[in-house]
Amino acid sequence: SVCLRRLERSSGHNTNVEITFMFLSAYAGYVASEVLDLSGAVSIFVTAILLAQYTFTTITRQAQITVAHLGVNMAFLAETIVFVYIGLTSFMLIKDIQWSEPQSILITFAICLVVRATCILLLSGVVNAAKMSSISWKEQVALILAGQYRGSICFAMALSTKTIHRDSVISTSVTLVGAALGMQ
Repeated sequence: SVCLRRLERSSGHNTNVEITFMFLSAYAGYVASEVLDLSGAVSIFVTAILLAQYTFTTITRQAQITVAHLGVNMAFLAETIVFVYIGLTSFMLIKDIQWSEPQSILITFAICLVVRATCILLLSGVVNAAKMSSISWKEQVALILAGQYRGSICFAMALSTKTIHRDSVISTSVTLVGAALGMQ
């Protein structure tokens, strides 16, 4: 925010500079976390909160609209690339995987669903009790069923597993990712 104000004083309202600064600030947070050997995902999350709170409000309205549209488009593109990769890799791995443990798949799916339901119901109860907003029972059920993680992290971790049960881990994660996508 301070940097943007200094840029504004020296060059006036330059929308291109503001947009570039927003995206470079987000990338700088990620690079700093990698240099310090910290979590890149947490760094991006914290940087996004800080940028939304302090920097986004200081740029011009035209830059705000452009940054919002670019962010949505970049998120869509990244999500599409990840799911094309998951889909192609899943079909390539299906023929090599031993599908010998369907009970582990069902148990893992049940555990994920129970934990998600518990978290949604408890947090919705807190929100409803605090009168922040009202989350209806139908909305809570929709969050439980449709809000499953789509599995890109689960799938990547399963592929990097180096254990004697690798086939079981991959088959379970492929099934969970497919089921989660099917519920949406």
